[in-house]
Amino acid sequence: FLEESNTMWMKDEFCSSGSTSDLGWTSRGNGTGATVNAKAGELNHPCIKRLTSGTDSTSLAYLSMGDSNGFYFQNELAFKAIVRLNNLVSGQVARLGFCDVWDANNECTNGMYFAYEPNDNSNWKAIVVNNGSRSAQAMTTPTGGFQTLTAIFGSSKSVFKIDGTSFDHTTNLPTNQTAGFFFQVFNSGSSSSKTMDVDYIEIWNNSLTR
Repeated sequence: FLEESNTMWMKDEFCSSGSTSDLGWTSRGNGTGATVNAKAGELNHPCIKRLTSGTDSTSLAYLSMGDSNGFYFQNELAFKAIVRLNNLVSGQVARLGFCDVWDANNECTNGMYFAYEPNDNSNWKAIVVNNGSRSAQAMTTPTGGFQTLTAIFGSSKSVFKIDGTSFDHTTNLPTNQTAGFFFQVFNSGSSSSKTMDVDYIEIWNNSLTR
């Protein structure tokens, strides 16, 4: 017998029209040409939301859920996202995961997320941060195609996976902290817009007691 009240599980295929989709995301485009819009589906990716940063040097677009404190970090809080970065160039910043800040190019105070920051490193980075103390590990280079990114929070480690590559963080875990969930693409010092395509998100916690 599955005690459903002890399991939190949600997903979004991003098939609804407009920018917010099924889970009631907050969407924002800040800057000239910055938008979040539905994009035509593709083979094996039936529905897609595209985040476009815009052409201003500090413009951004994001999808967020749970405000800055919507999810509580306890054992087995996790997510799996399928995304594609389309502009693998300097000046692009892309982030996704649990974070308490997403409306500007600011670092999270508490969170567990992936970041692509090519001005610093050309790989996806796995990041945990607790009360402003941050640990980051370079993982794999974005392929320009869709990739599956998974992160699982635990009491002693956070496990990050990108396709077949994994890494465990054991320090600066945001235990007992809170954060929202977000997708963000940010234009950092470039005159051309940057885009991230979001195909799927799944968020769960199987270890609740209530």
